[in-house]
Amino acid sequence: MRHNLEITASVLLIVGAIVLQGCGAFSSYKIDLPVPAEMPAAPVVGHGIAITVVRPVDARSGSGYIGRDVEAEPNALGGGSHIEVAYASAKGNIPVWIGNAFASGLENAGFRVDKAASLSAAATPLALTLTVKEVWVDVGMSSTSLLLGRVARARISITAELYNGSTRFMKRVYGGRFEEDVAFKTTDTVYTDVLEGALKNMLSKAIPDLAGVITRQTT
Repeated sequence: MRHNLEITASVLLIVGAIVLQGCGAFSSYKIDLPVPAEMPAAPVVGHGIAITVVRPVDARSGSGYIGRDVEAEPNALGGGSHIEVAYASAKGNIPVWIGNAFASGLENAGFRVDKAASLSAAATPLALTLTVKEVWVDVGMSSTSLLLGRVARARISITAELYNGSTRFMKRVYGGRFEEDVAFKTTDTVYTDVLEGALKNMLSKAIPDLAGVITRQTT
């Protein structure tokens, strides 16, 4: 009987060690949202046309995080590695960040931009509403990097709608992606750099497209 108990105890210790070795550590931190020093170039076609950018709606799924860093760390006692997962959240307001970027992009295209908390509060007949569908960064191991194998991938997706008064005359989805090797970058720099890249890639498509639709609607 004693022999069986000793065997059982040994098995439990082995299983426990295996489980602990596979377990990961979890942490979280906050990062600053990037403010691009300059917006992507766009044709200046607005000629002072007034439009209101309505405060965007946050329709992202999840718990409010904007990214995840997954890394395999060697165990201190040897014998394999464990997974460490760090989740990132934004210090600023994601919808406001997106709305400000679109407002700046339209101003660069020659439009006079106002802002409002809701469509009904818009001070101009023309208004742009935005729904934020996704803002996310994945940081992890890369199968293609020749250095330390760390890569960050950012993606942003929004739905844009244009109104003339209460009549919607356009609805489109815009998105941007950006990927970068980040072997020698700090965590804050990783997130801000790839988010800025994804934001600029989205705006480089969205602003010229929106500007064209608005000018056709008003001529």
